[in-house]
Amino acid sequence: MTHFTLARCGLLVAAFGLFFAAQAQAAPTTYLIVQEGWEGGARVTGQFSGEDLNNDGFINHANGEVSAYQISFSGNAKVPAFTHGLNDLQFFRYTVGSPGFRPSSPLYSFGSTYMYDADDYIIGYPDLSVATQTTQNAQVAALGTTQVAVPGLGENAQFMLAGLIMLIGISSLVRSRQPA
Repeated sequence: MTHFTLARCGLLVAAFGLFFAAQAQAAPTTYLIVQEGWEGGARVTGQFSGEDLNNDGFINHANGEVSAYQISFSGNAKVPAFTHGLNDLQFFRYTVGSPGFRPSSPLYSFGSTYMYDADDYIIGYPDLSVATQTTQNAQVAALGTTQVAVPGLGENAQFMLAGLIMLIGISSLVRSRQPA
């Protein structure tokens, strides 16, 4: 084989490696949040998605590691039902693998007039003139991760691309072995 053919084979192997590495990238993990025991039998339910990008053991909103967040409070006599989304999230630091948010592990969101402070067990107005409380910790359970596909390509197109790369590589090998 000539140097040129070896270089082409190397490029082909590198292309395959990049293609399949892109298929294997893990997406953020999605977690379920449940916090019960609020006055009047109310509860908070929701989920968040995040990834510990800097490998410090936390999923931290301040580090851009939370990609999705939504909680819903069912409501009671003191505070009506509401929902908060990612844009309402103010403070968030989850210890990866822990069963919930403990004091000093903040989860605080504010939107639609009401704040939710999971680690301090309170929901209400920010000045606390209207508030409801619980004595239970917010429980967290991982729902799992998904695989990230190559953006813009369906599964069939990805296999066709892999086949095309193989055909180009095989044809390069055949041409390089033909006498000049």
